[in-house]
Amino acid sequence: RYVLRLRPELAIVAEGTVLAEAWVTLLLRLLGVKTVIYVPLTQSGKEMGFGRGALRDWLVKKIYRHIPHAWITLSNEQAIHFREWSRVTRPVFVLPNTVAADIEHAGHREVTLASRAISRPLRVLILGRLDAHQKSLDTLLNFLGFHVELSADFHFTFVGDGPFREQIEQRLSVFPALQKLMSLRNWSATLEVMREHDVLLLASRYEGVPLVILEAMALGLPVIASNLPGTRAMLDSDCLFPTGDYEQAMQLLHSIKQNDRRMAIIQCNRETFLANASGAAFARAVDALTDKLIHFTGSTPETDLHSNQQTDQSDDATVIRT
Repeated sequence: RYVLRLRPELAIVAEGTVLAEAWVTLLLRLLGVKTVIYVPLTQSGKEMGFGRGALRDWLVKKIYRHIPHAWITLSNEQAIHFREWSRVTRPVFVLPNTVAADIEHAGHREVTLASRAISRPLRVLILGRLDAHQKSLDTLLNFLGFHVELSADFHFTFVGDGPFREQIEQRLSVFPALQKLMSLRNWSATLEVMREHDVLLLASRYEGVPLVILEAMALGLPVIASNLPGTRAMLDSDCLFPTGDYEQAMQLLHSIKQNDRRMAIIQCNRETFLANASGAAFARAVDALTDKLIHFTGSTPETDLHSNQQTDQSDDATVIRT
């Protein structure tokens, strides 16, 4: 009813993952509305472990990729990866994520405090929704269970709530030796909990551009993360490890103990944050994307489909076309 009453030139559909709101996109197209899908998680269904992931991916490649007129995601790296598996040929725009203003403003002070001596053992933070599969907490917990000797070097704190919380509690109660290596806390304010730790660890199997990474970058907390399209967009390659390779992750965490190394990461992350994820950068990206979408509504999908492949990076918002 809203669409029929407003008769918009363009509608943007927000999907958590590809195909999550297919019925909305189909309905809009049936009503003759030019439609763009905004999707922060662009990995394939198979990569994300859906029970019928192969079928979902087949539907995307054969049918769904032709339905929207364009797509929006969070980073150029994600756009490239999305094109590779989905075979999408229509424009993929990019709108980077950002953080709350209080986090960004606090960061000016936090970065200057980052040179303080780090604790022994290194305080490693795992912050966010306690989900076994996406966040790879099942494999991380198993690794820690077999390496309690790491307590001499690290202490891992899981902060958050979610379906995997009960399993973590059970493991800690059954194996008391684990309590020297790891602990579990309820959800806490981001600024407060990040001030209490030396490094953020993100072990996810799949992500977009995680907000928790951007917050850590703004606040001067080094980040070690699994190598994914969304994390590659923000972090240097020497802060990334192959998903599930915790031996390499431990080596990267060890390197954080070196003051020069830690400060170099902090400064690099802060500069990357200001250039790509600050409030000012986000505002510029929104303006640039708005201009591109206004221009896009005046063109036909067929024109975009047959244009030469190009990447326009004149603004913070990017569009990749084929």
